[in-house]
Amino acid sequence: MIITGVRPANVTGPDKLRGSIDHVNCITRPARGEAVSFPHRDAMRCPIHVDDIAEVFARVAMSDKPQHPIYNSGGHTISLGELAGMVREFLPDAEIAFEKDTGGRELSGNYLIDNSRLVQEFGVQYAPFRQRVLQIINDIRKDQGRSPLQAT
Repeated sequence: MIITGVRPANVTGPDKLRGSIDHVNCITRPARGEAVSFPHRDAMRCPIHVDDIAEVFARVAMSDKPQHPIYNSGGHTISLGELAGMVREFLPDAEIAFEKDTGGRELSGNYLIDNSRLVQEFGVQYAPFRQRVLQIINDIRKDQGRSPLQAT
């Protein structure tokens, strides 16, 4: 039996409630019309959409003989401030506040995650994160019975 591991980065989606969730709340709470606040604008994350990590697990699990015992998922390296800007592209009135512009990067933990093994061996390519942000916003809007937003 071959046991192969996948290390997911910061998984994101419309219904994540546990683990690292600041990057999720930065999207989902404004999509619900709620205000959200974070300590540092420059805090870094490496989100990967739930659909993308599901694809990674499927490709690795379906491989007869993976070349490596472990794979890092990688994702999209982004600061919470940059993510807030992306959210505001779709929701201009989003109330997203930061206590400080700096000081969060050194507290961010692991956000530079190399997924070259997945890319080289399995041809993994993730959808642009801006597209995933809109998808999450529209998932929330659908749950609330509201019409989807369109990409601009």
